[in-house]
Amino acid sequence: MRSAFPPRPRSLFTGCLAAAVAVLVAAGAGTAAPLPAPASAAGTVLPSTAAEPAAGTAAATAAAPVDLANWMGQRAAQLHDRPLNAIAMPGSHDSGSWSIRPGSGLCTSGDAYDVARAYPAVAASMARTQSGSLVDQLDGGARVLDLRLCKQDGRWYTYHGSPLGNLFFDADGRPGEVAALADWIRRHPAELVVLRLSVTAPAAELAAARGAAADLLMDAVGRDRIAPRSAYDPQSPLGAFVDAGRHVVVMGDGREDQRGLLWPASDSTDRGSYAYASLSWYDYLGALFDSAGAAERTYASAVTLDDLALNWPQSARPTGLFSLSGLVTPDLTVPGAVLAQWGAAIGAVPREVADAYMLNLAHGFNARFLTLLTGPWQLHPAVDQFNVVMTDDVNQNGAGVPAGALQRAVIALNDVARQDACGDPEGTPARPGRTVRYQAHLRDVGWQAVTGADGAGVGTVGQSRPVEALRLSATGTGGLWVRAHVQNVGWQPWVRIPDGGTAEVGTTGRALRLEALEVRTDRGTLTGRAHVQGLGWQPRTRGQEIHLGTTGRSLAVEALALAACD
Repeated sequence: MRSAFPPRPRSLFTGCLAAAVAVLVAAGAGTAAPLPAPASAAGTVLPSTAAEPAAGTAAATAAAPVDLANWMGQRAAQLHDRPLNAIAMPGSHDSGSWSIRPGSGLCTSGDAYDVARAYPAVAASMARTQSGSLVDQLDGGARVLDLRLCKQDGRWYTYHGSPLGNLFFDADGRPGEVAALADWIRRHPAELVVLRLSVTAPAAELAAARGAAADLLMDAVGRDRIAPRSAYDPQSPLGAFVDAGRHVVVMGDGREDQRGLLWPASDSTDRGSYAYASLSWYDYLGALFDSAGAAERTYASAVTLDDLALNWPQSARPTGLFSLSGLVTPDLTVPGAVLAQWGAAIGAVPREVADAYMLNLAHGFNARFLTLLTGPWQLHPAVDQFNVVMTDDVNQNGAGVPAGALQRAVIALNDVARQDACGDPEGTPARPGRTVRYQAHLRDVGWQAVTGADGAGVGTVGQSRPVEALRLSATGTGGLWVRAHVQNVGWQPWVRIPDGGTAEVGTTGRALRLEALEVRTDRGTLTGRAHVQGLGWQPRTRGQEIHLGTTGRSLAVEALALAACD
């Protein structure tokens, strides 16, 4: 499982810079490409509740103005018993990059060193993704920090790609940035902080450096505050950490930790939302003449990956931490960064803009991201799966994003009513003995190995792959009736599924899409939702008889979920 906070790979950072600069050199100097235009609006705000909550209740706490530096403690009554991986919390991408400046040096073991030493100003401009210090980011609401450390000449620095940031651990009588980080943690015992650690060093030192960095970090923070993986996991409730004073999680880079302290990177997933680049020479050449358009395409690509990650149909909720990547890769915008440097050299572009091109790119995306957080994602079927939301520039204030707006929008997702598969409030007693199971037959795949049950999804999202048939069974329902609407066939006859029995609807071997499904129970109610070609997830429907999908529109059902209710 890929880490939720992966470093930008050598092939991306190196390839972007090398190819872009090569294209620009071949094309010759020109005017600076325009910077991506920021969005004009920050989106709508969460609606207020109709009734004023009683003082002292969890609802009243949630309705209070958000104190970003203390928001977990402020919501203690609401979040105390909620699993860590079911809490929506802001995260900071490449947290230590805030201190990167032109001329601050290069990490010789960094994944983009070869290119960065040839084009240091461009590398620094694309490497900085935060504007505030680690303490500023924590005060701004971030509770997951993406710490990338480079060991160089016996000292430890933050870095990104190759450009170096501040000294992180104390050295030569100079205080490192970790001191301020540890002090903040000590002063905020009600706030749980996840420190995601990745390390680079010369090859001969790398294995030892990983363990040394973790030890130095835990010593600085205080080992009595570390939540050991041997005693806690992503599904442990927030209160279990805070009540025991174990309010710091240190997540390593996936290597086994014999002491049981570090959490492995496999405890977290991004479900493919991290936007890696897929570039060609012609992409770069086109971006030379359409820098703003390249930024828009990059934004759209990132949002598409986020939608796919949220619509992942294989489980009702991840068992580990789930990190949604609210960020973009440099991708096609690198030519614009190069041209901005040239523009600054001739006075056509402000130097402060040219030296923070990635931050400017992030500002445009953050404005769009905010409209999703405060709008359609509140009603998303996966709203109960929002966990870590990673963003660039946690402390942004401008370009359509007022200070703290992104983080407040993420935190507010904790206030949206969380529901079980039947649409009942989370925590509703289970329905023993009432289960619907279902398996999908997909075009060009056949029967999926996974069998869904009790609201878990089957099928695919984002692959344009129709469901062609379903195999269903049920217990505790008194029996089911089911029929399917099939391409070129229409409604098939009703099929009776006795309690404990199994039946199939749809077709196999004929390449005919399943377009709609009707299911009826003899006892209680059912609930379900379908992901329809071109429409996405339909709203959940519930009743003794439910209808999923569409008819008369030639649209395939691509994924679905069912559950037996009361």
